Amino acid sequence: MPPRHGKSEIVSVHYPAWYLGKYPDRRVIHASYGSDLSETFSRRVRNLVRDDDRYRAIFPNVTVSSDSQAVTRWNLSPPHRGGFQSVGVGSGVTGHGADLAIIDDPVKGAEAAESATQRESTWNWYTHDLVTRLHPGAGLVVCATRWHEDDLPGRILNSADAGRWTVITLPALDDLDAALWPERYDVAALEQIRDAIGSRAWEALYQQRPTSEQGNLFKAEWFEESWAELPKQPQAVVTYVDPAMLEKQTNDEWAMTTGVIGKDGLCYLINGVYGQMTMPEAEEHLAGIARRCAERWPDLYRIAVEKSASGPALVQSMRVRASWIPMTLVDVIRDKVARAHAVTPYCEARRVRFPQAWFPWCDSLRQQLYSFPLAAHDDRVDSFTGLVGEAVKRWTPERAASSGSYAGSGPDYGPIG
Repeated sequence: MPPRHGKSEIVSVHYPAWYLGKYPDRRVIHASYGSDLSETFSRRVRNLVRDDDRYRAIFPNVTVSSDSQAVTRWNLSPPHRGGFQSVGVGSGVTGHGADLAIIDDPVKGAEAAESATQRESTWNWYTHDLVTRLHPGAGLVVCATRWHEDDLPGRILNSADAGRWTVITLPALDDLDAALWPERYDVAALEQIRDAIGSRAWEALYQQRPTSEQGNLFKAEWFEESWAELPKQPQAVVTYVDPAMLEKQTNDEWAMTTGVIGKDGLCYLINGVYGQMTMPEAEEHLAGIARRCAERWPDLYRIAVEKSASGPALVQSMRVRASWIPMTLVDVIRDKVARAHAVTPYCEARRVRFPQAWFPWCDSLRQQLYSFPLAAHDDRVDSFTGLVGEAVKRWTPERAASSGSYAGSGPDYGPIG
């Protein structure tokens, strides 16, 4: 949500107050970039629960315990066992666990967002401290203005848990240039802000689409057209694999992008599996993709794996499991940026289509594409450019003239990785 649009009022004050009234035996942990800010929200929630007549009218049996009212941690009056604890991002989360954790504004500002060290520290605090305090079945809410493609929301949406999250994105201006809260910031006011802060800050802070300062080799408008139906008789179906350098390494991941290459010269993306995983885990994901694609396109499906890192071992193992599927080890000579430049004309010609139906992998791939070449990770871009390179090699104007008919919606892969 954009700055000054009331997100903290909703998420950090009224929501936890309602939650404790509705579930008075549950506990809430609230975190912000600084303990002072979190304590401010804790004080407001406490005062609302304790003193507000309208709150008592709705929840007459819920109030704050007289002997536990400290702003950093306070409890509800017996017989209820619920309570509220405030912490700063990066500080220890001690004492009680939580049935609900709220992280509101985990980043203080641009300087902190641009620091790779601080981003890593925030991620470590989130994974090692906060998440370990959650009770079974607990809820977790992250409310933030986006500052960087690798900020906490970005890390979460690029993690193995991305599919478990519900994402609500509220840009200041929607696709029709309508203002999110026109009574407070109308279109003219927002355009004035955009002119004042520049396009990069505007896209990140107000539109929730952070990109690197020198990124945008791939433009979002190149991928506006999507597919609802796949070609009935495609030329080829390819899964391109960019293997990880080391298992479970922090800055490296497996990336597998699958596409249908049509006789019309288009590349239809149908699946993406991305993440840090072990070699056996990667093999299981690839075997699942191969099984479904080979069943639908037995004579057209093939796998291409980069001849680096774990690639040769993966191909050797897969040939034992699925010897009937053609597999190729690809020698990569040019660097990442050169390979990306090689396929940008094809992409700019709007020949790559994402599925019309939404899957989590679509957003995670788009995020890296639009941030390349300075995003925190680029493995998905490598896999994407490898696949699109296969499409470029197969396409000629003569083939596009006889593209054939269309039928079928293709396999429903969804977020399998």
